Amino acid sequence: MTDAWTLVILAAAAFLAGALNSIAGGGTLLTFPALTAVVSPAVANATSTIALFPGSIAGSLGYRAELAPSRRFLKRMLLPSVLGGFVGAWLVGQDQSAFAVLVPWLILTAALLFVGQAPVARWLKAHKPDHEPGPRGQLALVACQFLIAVYGGYFGAGIGILMLTTLGFMGVGDIHRMNAVKTFLAAAINGATVIVFIHDGLVNWELAAPMVVSAVLGGYTGARVARRLPVAVVRYAVIVIGFSLAAFYFIRPAPPAGGWEKLPPLPDREGFAGSFAGVSGDALLVAGGANFPGQKPWEGGAKAWTDAVFVLDAPAGEWKNAGTLPRPLGYGASATYRGSIACAGGSDATRHYADAFRLEWKDGRLHTSPLPPLPKAVANGGGALVGDVLYVVGGQDAPDGLASKAVFSLDLSAAEPRWVTAPDLPASRILATAAAFDETLYVVGGAELVRDGDRVTRRYLRDGYRLDAAGWKQIADLPHPVVAAPALLHRTGFDLLGGDDGTQLHTPPDRHPGFSRMVLRYDAAVDRWAPAGEVPAPRVTVPCVRWRDRWVVPSGEARPGVRSPEVWAFR
Repeated sequence: MTDAWTLVILAAAAFLAGALNSIAGGGTLLTFPALTAVVSPAVANATSTIALFPGSIAGSLGYRAELAPSRRFLKRMLLPSVLGGFVGAWLVGQDQSAFAVLVPWLILTAALLFVGQAPVARWLKAHKPDHEPGPRGQLALVACQFLIAVYGGYFGAGIGILMLTTLGFMGVGDIHRMNAVKTFLAAAINGATVIVFIHDGLVNWELAAPMVVSAVLGGYTGARVARRLPVAVVRYAVIVIGFSLAAFYFIRPAPPAGGWEKLPPLPDREGFAGSFAGVSGDALLVAGGANFPGQKPWEGGAKAWTDAVFVLDAPAGEWKNAGTLPRPLGYGASATYRGSIACAGGSDATRHYADAFRLEWKDGRLHTSPLPPLPKAVANGGGALVGDVLYVVGGQDAPDGLASKAVFSLDLSAAEPRWVTAPDLPASRILATAAAFDETLYVVGGAELVRDGDRVTRRYLRDGYRLDAAGWKQIADLPHPVVAAPALLHRTGFDLLGGDDGTQLHTPPDRHPGFSRMVLRYDAAVDRWAPAGEVPAPRVTVPCVRWRDRWVVPSGEARPGVRSPEVWAFR
């Protein structure tokens, strides 16, 4: 459940956004950033659109008098608006990274065009107030409107600015009439997109509900106010909103430098979640894990664990069968250490284990050697290597057990390594992300298990901690919950790659759209989280391994009950 204060802030943002959309456009400037502090960008985009859609309808009602003379014109513009909205919303399910780079430039260009629209139109003798364009002008306007609608369905920020600019250059010169037409067409675009977003399950209805009510009130209020404002005031409002919107998207934290690429997929049709992974002999190894090889869980299928170990010698090579683990095993901790992979804990179909061992790829063969067993069985915990010390944090000691606070450490450089009980976590959790940065252990997110009679539920967590000589210290809370996310290191901290943010917790698994794409960047020097782009194919319950010049996410869970054999790398 979202706290009441967050809902109040989102409702206030929606009210102001509804009013801004009626006056000059740009309301997404308020709702989208507010929502990205709580949910992933894709869910924020869809939820923002749902929230503002009724407000745009209310705004159109407020412009009834201005719309009356434009009925024939609006009929021509309705079809490209609806079709473009459908196309843009469909594209949301595709890769957004390239288009996201263009967003601030597109909005800035629109704002500059709007500033220069009046003098340029006068110079071209095309500025004839309150008239409809001729046949050629209408054809051009229809084409422009379709492209604007595609953008509106895809992302939406700034479509009001774009439409006002286009309408101005085409000769629809009265600012109040332009606002009325813009508001009506924005409602048509958003109407098409909400159908797609609802179908794809991208909307967070808990957040959308109070925002819808506020946006309706704001939209109607804004339209009534705008009709009484001087033309110059409304025009200046458009310009300020346009430049503010562009500035906001320019100053957002940029995605990490580099890019994503696909490596050869694992030689298994389903792929695996919960695998051990690391580097040995300059090769990438992926071992164990679990999947649903037959029917999916909602069809009655059973989860199956594997003992298979796969090896990839080169990024452009092919995966080979390297051998097997001592038993089918998954959901333990693993880390690369001095040419071998240290593995600890895990589970199979019946129990959790305390076993620990090393995997080594040498002379084309897999070698397995034992390490001291953990003090108790642990699965679904976090694991990270800090210097020479392997940490295993949280997790469960049995399939029906509650989450643990326990932390164990093993100095792998010792002549006779032994597990040491470290200070407990401040709060119990499973599937937390553990990361080592600057010789410090960080543990963030995960889920607490809460027993309610015979039922155990998950409570998604946003808190995080670091371990120093004095014990655990709390760091800044995550902007939203993150469960089972892989992590990669960068020069100022670490990034969480997607994860389960809990927004689809009640979505039927066969309709689940996939986990969050958001990359959350932690800057250790300033103790701050910020969005830092998106992953092309979000995966959970999978390690992220440094191999050569890449960070590799091998296989993993694409949505509940569904694995993927794809292997993605970032560099």
